[in-house]
Amino acid sequence: MVIDVNDPAETVDLITSSGGRARGATCDVRDEPALQAVVAELFGDDGVVNIVCANAGGGTLGKIDAVSSDDFRDSLDLTVMGTVHTVHAFLPALRRARSAGGMSAFLVTGSEHSLGVPPHVAPMTAYTTAKHALLGLVACMRRDLGDDGISASLLCPGYVRTERLRAYAEASDVMAETLATYGQDVEDVARRAFDGVTKGCPVIPTNVLSRGFVIELHGEILRAMDEL
Repeated sequence: MVIDVNDPAETVDLITSSGGRARGATCDVRDEPALQAVVAELFGDDGVVNIVCANAGGGTLGKIDAVSSDDFRDSLDLTVMGTVHTVHAFLPALRRARSAGGMSAFLVTGSEHSLGVPPHVAPMTAYTTAKHALLGLVACMRRDLGDDGISASLLCPGYVRTERLRAYAEASDVMAETLATYGQDVEDVARRAFDGVTKGCPVIPTNVLSRGFVIELHGEILRAMDEL
């Protein structure tokens, strides 16, 4: 599992140089008190937030018999509990935004792994399990927060041509071929994410190549309901 602890200054500079306003801070979302403290520092008791992007996740490669219980637990702690901590920390600011008449939404980054088991990906059972759990979490968030006017969407991309994956592709012919076949540009995924949030989509799949195994999974469920 890779934890990105890069200073957010570069991102802040990109936003401010484009005419926006930004502040940056680093935090381990697994540490709920620390996350609460960062949110309090940035937004205080009366700050408003319109969109919260919960984008933490990770997992060890391997089938279930090759992944230790500790590694499995780490993946669930970061991906699932990190998202829960983020929701708890930002809810007051989102509620204030909604009370003021503004947009109020969570965008949780899942994966095509949230939609099933992608056949074109090497086994990564801990990651797949954690990302699939986010499908249920976001569905419950929509139910639990709907009366407050707060929406929740689950972003479900496949391979995205980020700087990190492009670097892997330069060192691996297999990854280079995978990105060429299944990869999407960052800008394309970002556009679909923004469109999905503004439209209030429950799930935002970004890659049409995920369609096949999603249909197969739900077809199996429907067939079992009919047969049993």
